[in-house]
Amino acid sequence: MLSLQPTLLMGKIISKDYWDAQNASHINASFPLALVKHPISENTSATIVALYTLHFVTLQIQRIQNPILWQTYQIKKKSLCMKNKSQDNEKLLFHGTAKSSLSAINYNGFNRGFAGMHAASIGKGTYFAVDAVYSAQDTYSRPDMSGRKYMYLVRVLTGEFCVGSRELVAPPPKYSADPTDLYDSVVDNMHAPKMFVIFSDIQAYPEYLITFRR
Repeated sequence: MLSLQPTLLMGKIISKDYWDAQNASHINASFPLALVKHPISENTSATIVALYTLHFVTLQIQRIQNPILWQTYQIKKKSLCMKNKSQDNEKLLFHGTAKSSLSAINYNGFNRGFAGMHAASIGKGTYFAVDAVYSAQDTYSRPDMSGRKYMYLVRVLTGEFCVGSRELVAPPPKYSADPTDLYDSVVDNMHAPKMFVIFSDIQAYPEYLITFRR
């Protein structure tokens, strides 16, 4: 089970039970990347193992252990679950990126300010793919000088969603009579979505960093 928020106890940060131990002094330092040696034992094992079916060589899988970012995400998740009581609010999705963006994402999470660098066909937010093969394209996970590519497996609070459009800078209202009640995300297709877009940075937590090559 995931705790709703990490707590400090005897100088340790209590987060998810499979996180490696961290000292509280690490909060303002670089957050560690823990090498996942046995992904089959973790909650997201099915999705991680699915990566091995792609025509790529997986070099390593690292778990991002950022307690502040995790806490912020869990607070947002709790709020969304209270609003959408019977909704499946969270999905595991993929996000390909370049090596130059890794430190910023590991430390601060995703930044919708970079929306439109590659495409913004359904809104000016942060894009996440249902299928790893999409995020593995060179356009998104651009190879570095050694041919290594990078992709995140991300927990995303998709909540209630609708079809997006290019001009959106925020989710549209659910009802015209109440402009304050917004959808939580947008998609490319309501019946079989392949892409989700969020407009709030705290709606995503980069849980695993997958390094791979062709």
